[in-house]
Amino acid sequence: MTETAIRELNAIRLPVNNELGDQIVTAWLKQHLEWAQDSFDKATTREDKDDAELDLIAMRRVLKYAGGGDD
Repeated sequence: MTETAIRELNAIRLPVNNELGDQIVTAWLKQHLEWAQDSFDKATTREDKDDAELDLIAMRRVLKYAGGGDD
């Protein structure tokens, strides 16, 4: 890629819609939270259950921070 092409790519600016971005991130987190809960419920070993529980805790914290948590 030429220097000119790189400069042109670097010059591209896209508008940022923070509200829409927050909605997308919140929806993504809620879906992954459901999957993590499913993994926790279906875990057969203590190690898998512990890993799934840590995932649930982390995702709930992020979701709460993002403003989409129920807690």
